[in-house]
Amino acid sequence: MRTPFAPIVQIVAPVTPFDEAQQRANVVLHALDWIGTPYRQWGASRHHAIDCAMLLVEVYRDAGLIAHVDPRPYPPEWHVHRGEERYLAWLAPLAAEIETPQAGDIVLFQYGRCFSHAGIMISRDEMVHAYAPLGMCTVSRLSDPDIALIAPDRVRPRKGFDIWAKLRAPETV
Repeated sequence: MRTPFAPIVQIVAPVTPFDEAQQRANVVLHALDWIGTPYRQWGASRHHAIDCAMLLVEVYRDAGLIAHVDPRPYPPEWHVHRGEERYLAWLAPLAAEIETPQAGDIVLFQYGRCFSHAGIMISRDEMVHAYAPLGMCTVSRLSDPDIALIAPDRVRPRKGFDIWAKLRAPETV
């Protein structure tokens, strides 16, 4: 039985630093191509409809880093009523948690009871994400108050994930 958000990682060969740099740039280009796409729950059609979960799937698949996976359906407001960490369960076999995400990495934010919103980093402080409050896929700074803060005095919890951590070639001694 398939678990929700269970990724299928497509590993062809260990990734060299040069390959990783090219792949990160490719992920950023694919992410930028979604800007302006209207936000729609379960959407996965460039320029027509996308949500934050399917943005990750479509971008990393188009960049050739994961095979096709479809985590749908998922309840629209599962993060408000349940503490089930769907995103964390999905990312665990795919990527390693990191302190400082860089271009091409995933950043995850806690909304409601759990981590339930994600974006793709395009620089050290900007991400592309499908954001329901704005009604579209857009670029935001990590420091934007509506992204970074739960309240004026409370920082929103966030985590970074590096998909290449599990693809890097082992260092030779």
